[in-house]
Amino acid sequence: MKKEIVSNNIAAIVREVLIGKQSFIVRKTNIPISDENVKVLQLLELLKNLDSYLDSDYDEARKKLKRYSLANHITRDDVDRYIRRYPDSTFRYYYEMRLDHVLA
Repeated sequence: MKKEIVSNNIAAIVREVLIGKQSFIVRKTNIPISDENVKVLQLLELLKNLDSYLDSDYDEARKKLKRYSLANHITRDDVDRYIRRYPDSTFRYYYEMRLDHVLA
């Protein structure tokens, strides 16, 4: 399993890059990343691949995602602005984790 980096600054859609002794997959973003949206996009990327990253049960993950969302002032409008550009699995996890009830 390789770590992935999503970047605005890559010409190819996907590329493998060696940094030091570690290999990374670098992907071009389909949504330009900015200081204003980076935290929302990080949340959506995590939800997109939730099963790959999950090391606890869904209740514990929901609590952590809630803390992250509140700490970073992520609102439902922020999520709504970008979630349609993500796969259906992202929608499913967003609602299964009941994050729509957390975000104001």
